[in-house]
Amino acid sequence: MQEHQTEVAKPQVILRAVREEEFEEVADLAMNAYLGLPGYCLNEGYITQIRDTAGRYAAPNAQVLVAVDENDTILGTATFISGPGAFAENDHEDYAGILPPPPPTPYKLF
Repeated sequence: MQEHQTEVAKPQVILRAVREEEFEEVADLAMNAYLGLPGYCLNEGYITQIRDTAGRYAAPNAQVLVAVDENDTILGTATFISGPGAFAENDHEDYAGILPPPPPTPYKLF
């Protein structure tokens, strides 16, 4: 019996820096991602921080990235932190990381 294999085209995903005109869309995307986490606690100050795409963009140690498809539609976002400073989780000179969500706590929206 001959096997029939069908190739499925994989969508192209491109990772690039966010553009200033995309700040609001990225803020909405990040906020909706956090609101979708079960058991997640969000207070007004943290909501402001999550939505502050411009603040992360302006930080010298941060690079706001977006994943886009072949039509340049934004699919996701992450902020890469290189070195100590704003948004870094520690002050080690060799620190680098992606801003992850902290562990879930009981969900509340203040």
